[in-house]
Amino acid sequence: MSHEMIKPYSLKEGDQVALVSPVNLPPRQYRADQFIMDYLRNKGFGAVNFIASADTEKKRSSTFNEAIISGSKALLPISGNRYADDIFHRIDYESFARMRPIFCTFSAASALLLALHFRSNVGVFYGPHISFIHEEAMFRENTYTIASFWNMLTRRVGITESAESSPVDHLAFGWDGYGLVLKNIFQSGAWLDKDTIPFVSCKNNQTSPLIHGRLLPSFLQSLEKALASGIEVDFSDRIVLVESDEIGFERAFSILKKIKTEASLTEAAAIVLASFVTYKQNPPNEKLIRELSDRDNIRQFIDDVKRLTDDNLPIIYGFPMGHLKYKLTIPMGVEATLNSETGDITLLESPFEEEETEKNVTRMV
Repeated sequence: MSHEMIKPYSLKEGDQVALVSPVNLPPRQYRADQFIMDYLRNKGFGAVNFIASADTEKKRSSTFNEAIISGSKALLPISGNRYADDIFHRIDYESFARMRPIFCTFSAASALLLALHFRSNVGVFYGPHISFIHEEAMFRENTYTIASFWNMLTRRVGITESAESSPVDHLAFGWDGYGLVLKNIFQSGAWLDKDTIPFVSCKNNQTSPLIHGRLLPSFLQSLEKALASGIEVDFSDRIVLVESDEIGFERAFSILKKIKTEASLTEAAAIVLASFVTYKQNPPNEKLIRELSDRDNIRQFIDDVKRLTDDNLPIIYGFPMGHLKYKLTIPMGVEATLNSETGDITLLESPFEEEETEKNVTRMV
């Protein structure tokens, strides 16, 4: 894919935002379409509904294609727990490239994210779903995650103080005159709680700990599914960030081995093993909890991945992304540097195209 990536425009007050369902439709009892629409309108956006009328391949794809050409500045999926590989051949990639809407999803649905990115050459975003961000959500994200989501998509600074504020809200990134740093909050263990991922840095042989590349965040199994579905994922010079839930390190490693046989994984700039978690309840998977939290297991996993990549790639473990409490919204395809010692990522360019009204304003990113 060409490095001349097509960029969306950032969201601003008055822009139209579409709710979409290209991946699946949640059960009716978990739907909150009107609450989400009201939430978006209260934030100053023009909300429109492009949720499919039926959970079929044809309906989901056709309604999604309608949303693409609707003029909406952003397409926000209401769910994402399927790969959506059944609609890859039905998506209007040319219109997606021409309209360049913001598209943000994660989990299994990041297979669709990869399809859109590599087939349309448009920058997309790996982050939480709007269904868990609106004020009436049954399981609402914390203020850190919500602030990170809106700060990224609207390119602004600041969070809303509330009684629910977490100890790391002040680290929710914001745009400023010095660029944008995606802070790795797991580097320091002073504030950490049970939802924290251990951080393991990488000591580079290079004189500088900074690794340059283009960001490629994904759910691990979605990378596997995308490749199996014919998506040409190019790992060359990419800072690859992967996460997963409900699988152990042995299964994760087997997926990485398969990915290596099918694509240019060893040509990546670095691999960030962001988060591997389990939140299964009734009953919880105690064995998996112990495995994923054991530092010896983590270090063995890192060593296995190093050997898989011929000991040529920087490998770090632990980053706020994925199926965990504290997560950032991360742009795909953007040029950045990864600090292999701190785990911080600094964007070297904006994920957004400048509007005509912004072109005379000097920006660092």
